Amino acid sequence: MTPKISILNTSATLFLLGCLIYLITNWSVLFFEKSLELVLVFALILFGISGLIIDAILAFYIANRFKVNVIELVLVLLTVIAVPIIKNCCYANLLLIYF
Repeated sequence: MTPKISILNTSATLFLLGCLIYLITNWSVLFFEKSLELVLVFALILFGISGLIIDAILAFYIANRFKVNVIELVLVLLTVIAVPIIKNCCYANLLLIYF
């Protein structure tokens, strides 16, 4: 079974690429200062990897590519809405822990 390009596959790959670019460009801040932002970056990387796993599962169980792409489009739109909310929530909780 060869993997085909899909909405979730492409968006998860771009998401992981963005996380890795952020990790590489801000490595001095993330690794040498007391920052829990590194934990958040790794959590977002796991989030992107789970997108790739969900894509593989959906492609395996649903033969109709149109249905798979519609389901994946809904998941991507929910992710685009949810990730900034979760990130802001985590930063607010981290600020409460530090102060």
